[in-house]
Amino acid sequence: MGLNRRERDGLLEILYDHMVQQKYVVRYRWKPGDLGIWDNRAAVRFVVFDSGDQHRLTQRVTLRGDRP
Repeated sequence: MGLNRRERDGLLEILYDHMVQQKYVVRYRWKPGDLGIWDNRAAVRFVVFDSGDQHRLTQRVTLRGDRP
């Protein structure tokens, strides 16, 4: 794109501010037996470790395929 560092930083700041707006944030309330799947290529993900003493199993799978 040919942006200088100041322009790149400004654009990233706009994008970061945009993605954390409440209307774009999902807070899922897990229940026993739930399965969550998301595409890391198209989502920003942040885990909140608030499950207390409840067991939570997390596994990551990477599939081969088209580059984003």
